[in-house]
Amino acid sequence: MDHEYRHVKIEMEMRIDAPREKVFAALTTEFDNWWPHRYKPDSTCYVEAREGGFCGEKFKNGGGAVTGMVVYYDPPHKIAASSPSSLNRGTNSYSVDTLTEDGNGCLYKRSMDLWGSVSEETERMFRDGTRALMEQALRAYVETGKGYVQGGVK
Repeated sequence: MDHEYRHVKIEMEMRIDAPREKVFAALTTEFDNWWPHRYKPDSTCYVEAREGGFCGEKFKNGGGAVTGMVVYYDPPHKIAASSPSSLNRGTNSYSVDTLTEDGNGCLYKRSMDLWGSVSEETERMFRDGTRALMEQALRAYVETGKGYVQGGVK
């Protein structure tokens, strides 16, 4: 296992056939409607859409996990979050989601920095997972309305 300090930068960009405001809502107030990765399948994922708001998951039994904090909030243009990750001990992250108008849709850019004890496996998980989440789950939700339901896609 690799426990050395590392810094990893992950950047991606894609066009989404949905208005910028709709995509921004999906990244914030509608986050639970499409986000598929959860500690518990019946939990609620959330982003408190304001500077200083938390990102996380509320468990049905009253427990939960904080996965980040909104450190920059400029609707519908940009949101940034920082986090000591609850997924990977010893890893910190800073992510920026930026949306610009592009015809009838928008251009979505995501930049993420990971630092700390970032193993190659963790880097791969974030690099591949980020692209898959945005290209599949986010895009499906804002373009077709398909989202998360316990046990599958709604």
